[in-house]
Amino acid sequence: MAEARSVDYMVNAVLGDPATKARLVQDPDDVLRTAAAQAKVAIPILGDKMVYRMVVGFLGGVVVIVAVGLIVLAYAGRTGTPEGLIALGSAAVGALAGLLAPAPSR
Repeated sequence: MAEARSVDYMVNAVLGDPATKARLVQDPDDVLRTAAAQAKVAIPILGDKMVYRMVVGFLGGVVVIVAVGLIVLAYAGRTGTPEGLIALGSAAVGALAGLLAPAPSR
């Protein structure tokens, strides 16, 4: 499935309605501004940086908890580290690296 973009929503909203299409000829400024505002409301997650910050914070917290858990286990004298704990920490570090790495330019 293609990624939902506000531009696609806006184009479909303007060209999909014959009345809006007719108004576009008469007053393009008003029609385009209204369609842009509706597109922002219809697809709010695209510009929501708070979700991104929450995910990074959660993954960072997992990394810290795993590191503290491994240190506590080492001081407790347990030999052998639980593989699940290592896997969880590795997955969280990998996810953080994927989220924080700069996106390749097109």
